[in-house]
Amino acid sequence: MTRTALKEVLLKAEGLALSFRGAPPLLRDACLSLRAGQVTVLTGPTGSGKSLLLKRLANQLPNQKTLRSGGHVHVHGSCRLLSQELRYPEVMQLSVSQWLRKQFSRPGSQRATTCAAGRIRRRQLAEVLRHNSQVLLFDEPLAYLDEAGRLFFVQLLQRLRRERRAVLVVESRTAWLEEVADKWLKLENAKIRERRTIGVSLSYGGTTFTSTLDYVEHTLLVHPHF
Repeated sequence: MTRTALKEVLLKAEGLALSFRGAPPLLRDACLSLRAGQVTVLTGPTGSGKSLLLKRLANQLPNQKTLRSGGHVHVHGSCRLLSQELRYPEVMQLSVSQWLRKQFSRPGSQRATTCAAGRIRRRQLAEVLRHNSQVLLFDEPLAYLDEAGRLFFVQLLQRLRRERRAVLVVESRTAWLEEVADKWLKLENAKIRERRTIGVSLSYGGTTFTSTLDYVEHTLLVHPHF
């Protein structure tokens, strides 16, 4: 029996279907399993339905008459979704893009606004540890984070894996997840397929790293307060 087979399935989705009336399907008879102690990364073209898939898994699909869904999702325990939205009093229920557009309209506020968005995102990530959800879904969690915030997220994923939680990350900045991910999936043409990761590199202070873990270790030595 393989090591993966020994890991308990905490979320299993079968026969998933998602489509908007009059448009090609976003998902067609798709299947997905998330296992305890495993970090899964999902990629795919813009507009392929990744965010809607996460909402379907978390039972948070918007109530729209034009949106049709099908299939079954079975979750062992509870499931928590961290969406792209900034949900704090200072931004109310605006999406990240809406809030930033509003803030950027103020003279000389771009740098301060980006830093504020990063702080809010980091607080959202830290709050994950306060909840005991067995299944965690992240939608573009690295958005608006600086290097310190992205290092924090990599460390968070490592901790969640040790705690044997099942994690699914939708992220376009895949270089940061190269070595922390156990499984890679791609959503394309209404299907979810397993894929191989492509080697990438990160640089810091003139040094290039082909391993994300080497990059993290080096940066923590230089900036231990991260």
